[in-house]
Amino acid sequence: VPGVATAVIVVCIAALLVVLLSVYRLNQPQNQEHIHTHALPEKQADRDGSSLSITVNPLE
Repeated sequence: VPGVATAVIVVCIAALLVVLLSVYRLNQPQNQEHIHTHALPEKQADRDGSSLSITVNPLE
């Protein structure tokens, strides 16, 4: 049945294109603004670290 074989080939080629485009997008350099929006300023990072405490369970 040639129609089924053609449909399978078209679906396989489409899946291959999706995979190739995904790999291409993952290998693109990231946007510099996007990277810097997630980084904490140094002063804020110091302030956040000072409020940390360690609790020890005395039953262990």
